[in-house]
Amino acid sequence: MSGPSNTKKGAMLDLFLGNSSPATVFLAAFTVMPADDGTGGTEVTNGLGGYARISITNNATNFPAASVANPSVKQLATQESFPAATADWMSGANIVGFGLYDAATNGTFLGDAYALSNPDLCTVDPATDTFTCGAAHGFSANDAVRFVVSSGATIPAPLSASTTYYVISSGLTATQFKISASQGGSAIDITAATVGGALRVFKSYVGPVLNGTTLTIPANQLQFYLTGF
Repeated sequence: MSGPSNTKKGAMLDLFLGNSSPATVFLAAFTVMPADDGTGGTEVTNGLGGYARISITNNATNFPAASVANPSVKQLATQESFPAATADWMSGANIVGFGLYDAATNGTFLGDAYALSNPDLCTVDPATDTFTCGAAHGFSANDAVRFVVSSGATIPAPLSASTTYYVISSGLTATQFKISASQGGSAIDITAATVGGALRVFKSYVGPVLNGTTLTIPANQLQFYLTGF
């Protein structure tokens, strides 16, 4: 075994979130996601257009027990909203993800997360690089998506559960889509299908926060992962 089991990963997430230590965590919005050590990211500037981190009590009500899967997942169970924008945030740049800190400004970076929609079950054909969902997926070109597989399964190569991908217009139908590493890019060459279980795709929030709008994350859509060691 090359790392902790799924059960251990779930326990590690529960130790980090939902146990009141620290008593409060602060949710930040990023236009560029930071590295694991918290460096290299671009957070919306504090006070710009009314921006401020969201204060969240670190208890089991807000952060219920983690799932035990591959990857293990911790969700924020409550709906949370950033302050209404009084000007465009970061000149209208896309918000691509979120992070937790132990302080309202500066502080220690605790981890990152993505706001994801409910999952769609899908398969992929490596011969055509096409994903097919069992029902209408609702995706549009340039939508950001992420993938997970059921416990014990292998994600299609060369995909990663910790990476965001983008739907492209080529091959896009009500139930089928292809993905790129960047918005408007070329289709990723899928070299191997899912092995040993189910593949699910989630729509990830990527978009601007403009003057007069409010960035709200619905309950159970902000998700934290432990994907590997």
